[in-house]
Amino acid sequence: MLHCELKWEITIDMHWILFVLIGATLVAFGMISLKHGLTQINAIFPQLSINLQSIYHLVTNLYIWLALVGFGTGFFLWSVGLSRTELSSAYPIFIGVEYSLVMILSWLILTEAFVPLKIAGIALVLIGIIIITTL
Repeated sequence: MLHCELKWEITIDMHWILFVLIGATLVAFGMISLKHGLTQINAIFPQLSINLQSIYHLVTNLYIWLALVGFGTGFFLWSVGLSRTELSSAYPIFIGVEYSLVMILSWLILTEAFVPLKIAGIALVLIGIIIITTL
């Protein structure tokens, strides 16, 4: 007789997933900072031209530096969390949280449009992450 048992286990170590979540949050804030900094530079240089003056404004823009710090710190925390947990669990969490936060922060900080369909999309992404990470 053939015996088959299905087991549902959550193989996520929440201690290390916290590193992944914080890393995703910092990368999302980095994206918002990068967009804000580039928008400021576009206001100064409306044509896409690369010259010493535009490079100077890029290098001296506080928001560009904040973006680099967010990306760098987020990458470090993501790496620490990823080294201690499964990629198939950590990656959907990282991408889903980052994607959702970028949408919400774009609406709150950059005053981008946030329609009910985007809310439904975020909910579906988060539900998908829960399903993926619990299988």
